[in-house]
Amino acid sequence: MTNDPESQALHLRWSYLWKRAEEFQLRGDTSGAWDVQAGSQLARDDRRSNPFQTSHACQTLIHAAVDHFHALVQKRIETGKIHTYAEASLARAVVEAGSTAIWILGPADSRERVARSVRWNFQDMLDERSMILEVDPGRAKSIAVIKSRFDEIVAENHLIAKDLLRPIKITGLLKDPGVVASMGTDLPGPLQMWKVMSGLAHARRWAMLGFSNVELTPTEDEEAFAAHISSTDDRIQQLAMVAYFCAERAIELYDHRRAKVRPPGKEGA
Repeated sequence: MTNDPESQALHLRWSYLWKRAEEFQLRGDTSGAWDVQAGSQLARDDRRSNPFQTSHACQTLIHAAVDHFHALVQKRIETGKIHTYAEASLARAVVEAGSTAIWILGPADSRERVARSVRWNFQDMLDERSMILEVDPGRAKSIAVIKSRFDEIVAENHLIAKDLLRPIKITGLLKDPGVVASMGTDLPGPLQMWKVMSGLAHARRWAMLGFSNVELTPTEDEEAFAAHISSTDDRIQQLAMVAYFCAERAIELYDHRRAKVRPPGKEGA
């Protein structure tokens, strides 16, 4: 690390991200750290969404977000190496999983949280069916059978089945006002950054030229240049910061919903 202010600021931010990544990972390895408290909003959601408990879906999503975030930061801290594309794939996974958890947990209304967790579970089963159709078609359940597994939840919560049992599109989810607000005002929106991450993950030229460091060298052909593509520490850190805010906000929302609700007038008791 050099002594210039910019390098020092980068170092401090990486140190902070590593501290938070380790804290997230330690909590993930701690028994009972994600338990839902009796009398909490999530406890109510879980009763209403049984046997596809809302908290279980969110725990799975947060685990995936934290796991990828830890890998992203650990790679930078322990190796010091910067890749052109790989970090974007890790950051993208954090944004997708973290934002989905935020999307489920965000609404103040329990009925809406249950509805969103039902959609997520239905999407999970559709994806499983698609995989089974590829390897063992005879074992694949029909879509009608999959839908029937949610009949009781839909009826008891007075949900509209046709609105719930449809695929989730990540691009639509990332436009949700609650997900957008979770990023704050200092960073680009989650959809914009997800598109950059996806572009890099799929080697799209527009993402590479717009986000990476491009050095052009003349060749013998006057109309052609040799391009050297690389990334920089500050740009990788930008991806990591977006990923961090997604993971952190998902955990904050989960903890808020899993905490026991105090009766009016009992605050601080």
